[in-house]
Formats: sequence, C-alpha cells, structure tokens
Amino acid sequence: FMIATIKKFPIISFFVLTFVFNWLGIAALVAGIFGSFGEWPLIYDGHTGAEIRGRRTLLVWTPTIAAMIVAGMSGGRQAVGQLMRQFLVWRVNICWWICAFVLPVALAVVTVLLFGCLGGAVDLGQSAHWAGVFGLRFVFSLTTGGFGEEAGWRVFALPRLQHKIGAFWASIVIGIVWRVWHMAHWTLLGLPLPSILVLCVAIIGLSVILTWIYNSTGSLLLVALAHVMFNAIEATLSRSFAAVMPGGYFMNIFAFIVAVFAAFLVIATKGKLQFPPRGEN
Repeated sequence: FMIATIKKFPIISFFVLTFVFNWLGIAALVAGIFGSFGEWPLIYDGHTGAEIRGRRTLLVWTPTIAAMIVAGMSGGRQAVGQLMRQFLVWRVNICWWICAFVLPVALAVVTVLLFGCLGGAVDLGQSAHWAGVFGLRFVFSLTTGGFGEEAGWRVFALPRLQHKIGAFWASIVIGIVWRVWHMAHWTLLGLPLPSILVLCVAIIGLSVILTWIYNSTGSLLLVALAHVMFNAIEATLSRSFAAVMPGGYFMNIFAFIVAVFAAFLVIATKGKLQFPPRGEN
C-alpha cells in the first residue's frame, strides 16, 4: 500500500517525508534524546568562523534523503542514480559558473551599498579578514543547505511540479514549502515573527532564482553551489566578526534585493524561467 501511494503521489510523499524526518529530528533534539555528534569547529584568526555539526547536517539533508527514498520506492535504484548523477553535470557554459559564484556576491554588495546610501554605518574595519571568514563559511555551507537540500527541492520536486503548473508557480510552491520546513528550526532559534517573515521573502525569491539556474543548466551541482554562495556571503557580511553591518538590517535589505531580482527574472522570461529545462528542449 505504501509503495503504491508513493508511486501515485510522489510529490506529496516527498514533502511529507521531508517534514517528518526534519521535524521529528528537531523534536528529538528538544526532548534531549538526539545528542550532538561529529562536531568540528572551523577556526580563523582565533575566531570560530563556523562549526560543522553532524546532527545539524543530518537534519538539513532530510530533503535529499526523502527524495532518494521516494525515488527508490517509485523507480528503483535507477531512479536514485538518475537523481544523484545530476551532481555530476558540470559541462555548462562558463557564464553560468560565473553566475553561480558572482550573482550572490553582487546582490550582497548591492545590499551593503544600499544600506550605506540610506545612512547606515558600514564597518570596513575587518575587510582584511573577509576572504578567510568567507572561506570557512563556504566550507561549512558545503555540508548543509546547498548539497543537503537541492537534490530534493530542485531536482526531485521542481521538474514534476513545473510540468503541471509551470516554472513560476512551481517556484512559489517550493518556496512556501521550503519556508514552512524551516519554521521548526527558526522557532527553536527563537526568531521573532518579523525576522521570520523577512526570511520567507528571501527564500521565495531565492527559489525563483535557483529555478532559473537549474532550468538554464540542468546542473544540480551549479544550483547547490549557488545556494552555498548565498549562505556563505550572507553569514560573512552580517553574522561574523568581520561583518560590515548588523545582521537584521542586512537580511531586511538582502531579502528585498533578492525579491526584486527574482521579479526581474520572472518578467524577463515571461514567467517561464527558462522552462523546459536544458536537456528537455
């Protein structure tokens, strides 16, 4: 019965399993029965730039784990292999490699410039440490969101959804599910409601941007690296000892910039976001 249900409703099954695995893990953490393991602090210039935690990594990888389970139960080993092989798609136009690495930085720089233009105090005193801190945050982010989530959101769910409702609405649906999935973690961190709403705007905008990159390249690797870059540059500029501005202000403006760029992509591609994906034309 379970296999038949998963085969009939693969998208819903994926979403349900992703939430169940993640939220049960967080519940076990709160209950004190899911202990810490595999902790490695990443130190730079006497500061802990980030800390790799096995427990956090496992919880963040639940979208990919759920996608592999649903793919395996509905299509066997071949389907799982097809899903994960998209990490190996790297032969794409060099412009897309530049985009994956430069776009997040460019949007972050615009955020800082806009903050300065609005009268905010931009702190450049630790600029000599930006590269070192960013390197640590990049390594840390490789173990979390980008590679842990994108096989689920962008490779399993997105193609199935956008064939039914189009690329734009598929991006919105995934963005909403993605933000709700994060809610348990945000609540655990004690984030206030205004901060959560800002993060929701950022996530939905990012969902549109990552759809555009995936459809344009067919590369899970590039999408995952773009996700890593967004996480690493935000943490470096707003949540580290080398931060240039307070984290709250940064995220408020960054979410707005990301949303504006996402809207531009929707208008420029007439909502198609380069759908159908590369390789399906």
